[in-house]
Amino acid sequence: MNDGRSTMNRILKLCLCLGLLAALMPLALRAEVLLDVEPIQVKNALLFRDHADAHGYHYMPLGPRIAVWPDGVPKFSFIQYVRTGKDITGGILHFLCTFGLTAEDLTAARRELTKVDKDGKILGPVMFTKGDFHIISASAGEGGVFARKVCGTGKAPLLAGSEAAVSIALTEEGSTLLMNSFKQPTSDVSVQFVLTYQGLTPAYQAKLTVDWEKVYNHKEFKMDAGNVFVSVQIQKIYAELKEQGAIKLEVIGEDTKMDELLETAYNTITKMMFDAKPVKPEDIGKSQASTGGNWFGKLFGQAHVGYYQKTVKMTGKYTVDLTRRKRDSREVPLTGNIGHFYKEHGQNPALFTVVDLDDPTFEERTINVILDGEDLETFKQFINFAGITFKKEYQDEDMKSVTEDLVFDKTKFGQNGNKLSLNYRRKGDATDKCLEYQYKPLWSYSGGLEVAGDWVTTTQPVITLAPPHKYRYLEVLADEENMTTKGVIRIAVQFRHKNFGRELQKEVVLRKGEPLNINYVYFHEPNNLDYEYNITWLFKDNTKTSSGWQSATDPFIYAYYEK
Repeated sequence: MNDGRSTMNRILKLCLCLGLLAALMPLALRAEVLLDVEPIQVKNALLFRDHADAHGYHYMPLGPRIAVWPDGVPKFSFIQYVRTGKDITGGILHFLCTFGLTAEDLTAARRELTKVDKDGKILGPVMFTKGDFHIISASAGEGGVFARKVCGTGKAPLLAGSEAAVSIALTEEGSTLLMNSFKQPTSDVSVQFVLTYQGLTPAYQAKLTVDWEKVYNHKEFKMDAGNVFVSVQIQKIYAELKEQGAIKLEVIGEDTKMDELLETAYNTITKMMFDAKPVKPEDIGKSQASTGGNWFGKLFGQAHVGYYQKTVKMTGKYTVDLTRRKRDSREVPLTGNIGHFYKEHGQNPALFTVVDLDDPTFEERTINVILDGEDLETFKQFINFAGITFKKEYQDEDMKSVTEDLVFDKTKFGQNGNKLSLNYRRKGDATDKCLEYQYKPLWSYSGGLEVAGDWVTTTQPVITLAPPHKYRYLEVLADEENMTTKGVIRIAVQFRHKNFGRELQKEVVLRKGEPLNINYVYFHEPNNLDYEYNITWLFKDNTKTSSGWQSATDPFIYAYYEK
């Protein structure tokens, strides 16, 4: 009895999950924006028209800003450090930035939108497909003479409201210059997100107009409702009605595929006028039993399908927009400067502070560990945790060594960003040896793969935990005309590649009627772009064929079917 109850619970949970997935899929499809409609500019954002909702809009923030904690305190710190008898000897700048809109920004955007479109509503953010994050700075930029290390540049988070973390270890000159620049109206530190988004542009414009009075006046349709037709009859009737002007198809655009458009237009009319039902061949007649091999036969099926004229007739004129759209990608830079920040927060010692490393009262040393080259969404997808084992040994053998594990997991990364800290005591050691310690990195990936580094000896106040892997985007493309012509309804592309001695395998699926380009994201060992792929085409008759495993290094795959 309990087993039956348990099985029923599992079935109910599965149904609930499938229902939730079905509910979420239309939301993803509705997130498409129109690139040929000029966006509306409001304060701090651009509003792009939704492809399906004439009064729906998706917002794109215009500039990044410093992120804040729930209590409103900025996620920012600038620590300068000195040695006894010396001026500033270096510094550490750390902050988190985001490109989303605040609740106040969204309220203001909705208010401004209604001035342009009284029925307008904001559906959500523009969805980005990939992006990069950069620091623009003379004193603190990547490769600059004043920066010892810049962490956090690289791949940008793609969701509005997500945060990118930056940590910069500065030289003596860089720390001093940056502090002075903070006091100016425009500081020497700007952040830039370069993001790619996708939307729909017209491939061609087409309008179908049907004059129902003229259609029903055709001699074949004047007979009693319920008569059965086959495709060869309907093909002939539609051709005559088109010549008589009862059916009009107006097309504007380049590279228009008229056969494909006619198929769509005639299919639309047929669904309105007829019910498709199985029928015996002897009821149709031998002369009508074959649909031939042309596109019209494919449209209306095989000989054992009849089309029964509906009893309810349409009146007046019917117009439908058959505009076909194609998906295109655009790139946008979102840039912001933090020059105003010191004026507002410069007197807050939690954000701006100077530390004397030789102060006798400063008996503890703080080591900051920065997770480099990761964003939260990708981290959650591929990585269980990343961390270090820290070890500090003292010259005095009577002093107990310090060992500590510092770990970034999904929860800590989401709450604290890419920075964690640990402290160790000097324990009376006045020599420079007190600054020396060791650490060993460890990365754990989904699926059980672990990569451990070697022990590293250093005196730096910042540990950069750089990933042993690189991320890569592979674009998978298909051609709608090729799929239609060849009768392909699904394309599955399998990938396999080796990472640190272990083979990984995943797949993506392209479906006819949906956007025919997908980004496959994976991680790989540095300097190893080799992978293999296998394309499987599924046809309307439920048969399938495969390309077999192919070796490649290209950043794209074109899943074009040829016999």
